[in-house]
Amino acid sequence: MKLETTLLGLTLFLAALPGWAVPTNEEVDVVGIRFGMSPEQVMATLKKNSAETAVLSQMTYKARPGNKEGTASLQTCDRPLNKKELAPKCADEISVAFTAGTQEAFYIKRKVAYDGKLRQQDLKAALEKKYGFVLANVVKQFGGTGETIYGAMAATTDGKLSYARVNPAGCDTGGDGPMLEPTRANGRCTWALVTESSGMGARRDLVESHTLAVTSHAVLFRSLKQEQAARENASKIQNAEQDKRVQPGAPKL
Repeated sequence: MKLETTLLGLTLFLAALPGWAVPTNEEVDVVGIRFGMSPEQVMATLKKNSAETAVLSQMTYKARPGNKEGTASLQTCDRPLNKKELAPKCADEISVAFTAGTQEAFYIKRKVAYDGKLRQQDLKAALEKKYGFVLANVVKQFGGTGETIYGAMAATTDGKLSYARVNPAGCDTGGDGPMLEPTRANGRCTWALVTESSGMGARRDLVESHTLAVTSHAVLFRSLKQEQAARENASKIQNAEQDKRVQPGAPKL
């Protein structure tokens, strides 16, 4: 069974009702993938969604004080790879980045190809209904043949949601459009979301592809603190070992 390419499959598992509570990191979900999951849990979830899921690329961390050797990121495709193709033709592509110190998923990005089978207005309406979220107006326009619309939102540590075209509440999304890459950690934020929808050629009212990316600043900060503590401890041990080799007293000159 392939990953669902319906709109519900794209969105997070949230409810957008009047007075709705700001979702916690634990409640944020992208096709079953949650912040804090290990690489093994992420792959198990992907395989549960689609037995045909294939790994396009995998990057690893080298062992050093603060982190063990482990997975830095995974990029997957919803179909088996064809070695004759120069580039994989994925209808559903997912990327997940993991922290170095705790090996937890802190960034999830999903891109689904709709190829003109979904209207932009229906996408906007569904996002608004699902999140209380509205995409921005046209941001990029390409010679009248297509357009890209996007929006961004973030949950802050004061329990509020911030909406902005770029960098809501300082929860780094950067650039002229959403930065669909892992962001820098920000102590004011718990998690942030960006979404980007590309128009279908001359039919700008249709969706060619839609990308949704979420980052957990809380998970990233937790790992960074652990990494820093481990590095400081390793430095103390190294200094203590060096002190043992120091010869007492003044040197003979």
